[in-house]
Amino acid sequence: MNVPGPMLAIDIGGKRSGLAISSPDGKFVFGKGIVPSFPEEDFFATIDRLCRAESIVRIIVGLPLHANGRRGDDARRIALLADRMHEKTGVEIVFEDERLSTAFAKRLRAEAGKTGHDDEDAARVILEGYIERLSFRKT
Repeated sequence: MNVPGPMLAIDIGGKRSGLAISSPDGKFVFGKGIVPSFPEEDFFATIDRLCRAESIVRIIVGLPLHANGRRGDDARRIALLADRMHEKTGVEIVFEDERLSTAFAKRLRAEAGKTGHDDEDAARVILEGYIERLSFRKT
């Protein structure tokens, strides 16, 4: 597995965003909680602090594509937000298709008997999918 170092995944929502980070080698993914998505400046400051504290080398942002794979208004909004996040943090941003992440996270939570928000679990699913795809590409 050729992972560049610790990575942060963000499932950006309208009210809150789920966070997950990987171990430096990409073998493990850990949920890092839920943070408010707004006000944006506070959100960016939180992400910047986390990136510095965890030595994050790449941010994986879930992109809500349409079923046909095209970007809609939500995906364009998140892409613009991610551009500003890059400006604030200086960390590389990569987009990952999140079409099934929330549904999968909800199913995992239900199977585990968990209740509450699934944003953190969705971020974990996004990051695990990205690492898996990265691993297959590098082999």
